[in-house]
Amino acid sequence: MATLALSVAAVFAVPAIIGALIGQAIDKRGGGGERWTIALLIVAFLISWILVIVAYKRSERILKDKNGRITKPSENTESTS
Repeated sequence: MATLALSVAAVFAVPAIIGALIGQAIDKRGGGGERWTIALLIVAFLISWILVIVAYKRSERILKDKNGRITKPSENTESTS
């Protein structure tokens, strides 16, 4: 469970840190306030949620496959009795 929590935290932290650093660098060059930092943080947030949804769907598919493998042998033994 701790591994899952760390991976979800990394999915949010890594894009946010990258977006903040790149945004600050662009903002310092252009002198336009914090416009790029905020925009890139929003993009990072959206990317993070997309990654979480993809990981959830992948995990759900794997669990359904494993559940199917578990229930199929019991179904086969019932039909032969």
